[in-house]
Amino acid sequence: MNKLSRFVLLLILVGLGFWGMWPTISWYFLLPYETKDLIKVSEEEMDKLSPEVRKQVIEVKALRKKVMNLGLDLQGGANLLLEVDADELRAMLSEKAAGEMSDAAFREEMDKANERAVEILKNRMDTFGVSEVSIAKTFDGRISVELPGVSEPQIIRESLSKVGRLEFKLVDEEAMKKLGELGVPMSGGVVMTLQNVPTNFVLPADSEWYPFYENDEYGIPRLRGWYVLKKETVLDGTYVESARSDMNPTTGQPVVSFTLTIEGAEIFADVTRQNVGRRLAIVLDGRVKSAPVINSEIPGGRGEISGRFTYQETEFLANILKAGALPVKLNVVEERIVGPSLGADAIEGGTKALIVAIVVVALFMVVWYKGSGLIAVVGLVFNMYFLLAILAGLLKATLTLSGIAGMALTVGMAVDANVIIFSRIREELKRQGRFRHAVDEGYKHASMTIWDSNLTTFFAAVALSLFGTGSIKGFGTTLAAGIIANMFAMLFVTRLVYDFLLDTLKLKKVSI
Repeated sequence: MNKLSRFVLLLILVGLGFWGMWPTISWYFLLPYETKDLIKVSEEEMDKLSPEVRKQVIEVKALRKKVMNLGLDLQGGANLLLEVDADELRAMLSEKAAGEMSDAAFREEMDKANERAVEILKNRMDTFGVSEVSIAKTFDGRISVELPGVSEPQIIRESLSKVGRLEFKLVDEEAMKKLGELGVPMSGGVVMTLQNVPTNFVLPADSEWYPFYENDEYGIPRLRGWYVLKKETVLDGTYVESARSDMNPTTGQPVVSFTLTIEGAEIFADVTRQNVGRRLAIVLDGRVKSAPVINSEIPGGRGEISGRFTYQETEFLANILKAGALPVKLNVVEERIVGPSLGADAIEGGTKALIVAIVVVALFMVVWYKGSGLIAVVGLVFNMYFLLAILAGLLKATLTLSGIAGMALTVGMAVDANVIIFSRIREELKRQGRFRHAVDEGYKHASMTIWDSNLTTFFAAVALSLFGTGSIKGFGTTLAAGIIANMFAMLFVTRLVYDFLLDTLKLKKVSI
């Protein structure tokens, strides 16, 4: 590859890096605070906003998903350590199995319950108006929930009891008919508002009001009306065996197809056979998602949830149905709150340490290697640029205090590669005396050593980022990204600078 091609490639990568970092730059340095605060608007609050403000909220939330997050130790927040209630789970499983379970079988069910709980929390956290949430299983089988920027974790604790609760309930057709006779405004068989319900309407003792939510043109759930449903749950999420996003072949609309367990299929068949002509409401977390009419008995335990859904919504519902198949209680084992002032101090201290490291290393390279040291500093600048581009644009990583430490370590490793190259160039100069030849041979012979040393470190960093949690994961991710940026900057960029100085500017030698 000639110099022009390499220069064009470098410009393209610089442009892509800036494109990847632009959302992060916009969020942290350009957006006003009042605009950022829109990220905290929950689904319930969205329903009360005007279309213009709702559109702005959607755009801000879309932008926030592209931004590099700050970890709990940098911006403050709350950390909850949760665990599945083992006694409740064992009692539930024993009741279903009609007997005691072996320890091995229980441990397997406990692992499954943890996986489902993690999936539920990940998919439902947005409804709490909380962003940048980190949810992961720990090695001891617990669930760590990090909520940067949240100082009152009770918002999560109070909401755990309703997360992922799937229920099938019959519509109280008699009550709905009575409401129609009383002149209550309805649309599509749904009571439009409770304010128009007359005071002489008596809600049956075995029924209660449930809100019906449907997506608007922005894909945001909005309150469309109210149903009167029977209190009795004829079927719940414990009987859902599998669920997936699908397409209705008749209407061409996205739907959620689900399959019930053998026991659930029998119950579902009995319910549909005995209630032909009535509506069966599918309720998720206390909200009616749809209420289709039962046209005939539905055997086989297969059905679908249809409505005004987008494909993304059906994917979300399918995940919830699968995740909510075994609702279990989650207990808060530990709760920690990191104040925003402590996070600000961490950012200030970490940034100062990183800047000092860069300045000291740059000064050392310039003093010791003179002109070639300046080339190393240029490579170091590109190294940090591409490191931030990878973290912000490619990985959408969460920057933690340990991540800043990984950046500082990357600075030292970056010039370490140049030290090896410069040492080989000096050796070739003593042997041959021609600088152009010494540069070529120096990069040629030093490259393999640099590749070997960096690859071994890269593998260790990847292992830390894959299997570590919290600070360990942040350090591993930053270190792995730093090694990639380092290899490119020191073997590609600095070599391009040498070629430009020697071939284009026709310099005979660069001080080393």
